[in-house]
Amino acid sequence: MTRYLIDTSIWVNVFRGDPDSKERLAQCTRPGDSILMCEPVAMELIAGARKHEVEQIKNLIDALASEPFNSLQDFRSAGKIRRELSWSGISVKSVVDCMIATIAMGAKDIVIVHNDSDFEQIASKFDLRHERWNLAA
Repeated sequence: MTRYLIDTSIWVNVFRGDPDSKERLAQCTRPGDSILMCEPVAMELIAGARKHEVEQIKNLIDALASEPFNSLQDFRSAGKIRRELSWSGISVKSVVDCMIATIAMGAKDIVIVHNDSDFEQIASKFDLRHERWNLAA
């Protein structure tokens, strides 16, 4: 069983109607697998929504199980990830991506699906399961 935490970078492709993204997303719902939301991704989706997407995004967020996190522990862990990468000379653009990675690393069965180099940078130093879909976003 695999749980896929879909990053904002992929949801953007889906909302823009990219057929490859939609097809690959459908493959993540095979028996035993599931698609997850987390609150940092929900925040990014809400913040970037275009007027005609607001209701669709709200419905998506409400329909998916959201992976819980411990705000005290996980925010600090995300800060540590960003700091350690920086000290290693690795640049990560988004602290939010560090938070998403922290949430995913909290469970061994979660794979982040993304089109974002930040997750590759994080995975270069930390035990992060991820798949990069190089699509239109």
